[in-house]
Amino acid sequence: DHLVIDEAQDFGAVELMVLLGAVRSRTGVTIVGDVNQKIVPEADFIGWDALARELGVTGAQVAKLEVPHRSTAPIMALADAIVGDASAAGRPGPRPSLTLVEKGALLEKVAEVVRDAVQENPNGHVCVITRLVAEARGIHDKLDAMLSDLPVPVRLGYNREFEFGAGVTVTNMRQVKGLEFETVIVLEPTEANYPDSEDGRRALYTMVTRAKDALHFVGSEAPCAMLKKAIDDGLVDLNDETEIPPVVFDESDEEPF
Repeated sequence: DHLVIDEAQDFGAVELMVLLGAVRSRTGVTIVGDVNQKIVPEADFIGWDALARELGVTGAQVAKLEVPHRSTAPIMALADAIVGDASAAGRPGPRPSLTLVEKGALLEKVAEVVRDAVQENPNGHVCVITRLVAEARGIHDKLDAMLSDLPVPVRLGYNREFEFGAGVTVTNMRQVKGLEFETVIVLEPTEANYPDSEDGRRALYTMVTRAKDALHFVGSEAPCAMLKKAIDDGLVDLNDETEIPPVVFDESDEEPF
């Protein structure tokens, strides 16, 4: 009698036609999606108005939701800047942050951010996101050992293995579309991982908008161009822990041996 299709931007027209064949009337259809979150390149989404025409959905109306229901205003300000959009004012929260560390200190910093998040909200769900699925399992195993004293589990999220509850989930970018977490930690937001292209913007936007309350980037290399601009525009706080503090000598230090 009624069909709801979610994440429609990652469906092709033929797939949607098959789904629409399952309902008695095409007026009993709700199609939901966000083209900014289109991260499946093989699906050829033709746009909302063209979709309504091509599928012959008579009397269809396209409505755009403009009030962010998940993320805080600072997180949405970054998300909007990435894709050139504009959202209504949201609830307050901390500004997203980028912390740069030496390569060997990356997971130690991630563990520190996770500990702080769990201490602040023991019932929250923290998600650590890598770019590629091959990276997620190894990072999960290391973090699981490093965080063994936490009162919550450290889980690996992949396909149907997701568990939604208090704790920490390590996963990759393609797995998080449509999900939400109190705290999101994105690893290595470099230009190689998130180039300033249509696909790169959509991938970064998708991860940013998974965060409900807090968003952290942690990397050991220079950030991508989109994050650099966001830092310059005051949308992301930069914590550069790779800088060597200057050494100050007093008179006794300058005495010869």
